[in-house]
Amino acid sequence: MGFNRLRVRTRIYLGFGAPIVLGLCLAVFGVYELGEVHTEVTKMDVLAGNTQRVLTVTRDLEAIRRAQTRYSVDASADALISPSIAKYLAIKDACAGRDLNPKHPRLERENTKQ
Repeated sequence: MGFNRLRVRTRIYLGFGAPIVLGLCLAVFGVYELGEVHTEVTKMDVLAGNTQRVLTVTRDLEAIRRAQTRYSVDASADALISPSIAKYLAIKDACAGRDLNPKHPRLERENTKQ
């Protein structure tokens, strides 16, 4: 069936309808991909939080190492009183037993031992 056999009205409807259908398909695809982007952004947000905690603990551990070195050199009790030590212990207690991935191999090994 050739395109020329159709009436003019039908050809006009098909000519204007095709881009509309194409635009709707493109809009649906865009909405779907934006949903995927949202999922990836959520994952990246969780990873950024983990990275921030690791950097904070690393910085505080460095302060604890400096205090330990200062104590071993000077033997001063002031070296052991550090806000970093208390902060590190608070973060460690807050993060104890908290893992974002319940299927982590370490957790599975611990669960099978029990």
